[in-house]
Amino acid sequence: MKILVIRNAFDHDFGGAERLAVNIANELNVNKLTTVVVSRQPRLLEYAKSQGVEYRRGWWWGKQNWSGLSLLLFPAYLVWQAILTVWYLQLIRKLDADALHIMSKDDFIAATLAAKLLGRPVVWGDCADLKYIFLNNQTWYKNP
Repeated sequence: MKILVIRNAFDHDFGGAERLAVNIANELNVNKLTTVVVSRQPRLLEYAKSQGVEYRRGWWWGKQNWSGLSLLLFPAYLVWQAILTVWYLQLIRKLDADALHIMSKDDFIAATLAAKLLGRPVVWGDCADLKYIFLNNQTWYKNP
């Protein structure tokens, strides 16, 4: 069984959530599963490499705040999600992944959609991303 562990973050972020993705991959490898860490975060990829964990450089858009005036750009975000979904469809097929463990916001949407279209199971791990999303869920223009 092959599992993709997906974690993205800003380039300056590298902490417990990023290490957790690699630790999960290591634990799954010890239990005879094959894992691939997918991220665009350079320090996370370097850490995966140093731990002997297979990895792939993923896609990620640093624009994460869609509140206030940024809401005018929300249609671009929908296009981005469509592109990212197609990218994940190709990656899942290419790596012949059986399941996904997703740990970051944009990937919750695109990778989940791709996995479900291909009939693959998905596990979400919230590393404090969703708490920011749900802070403003009562105000449509702050969190569409």
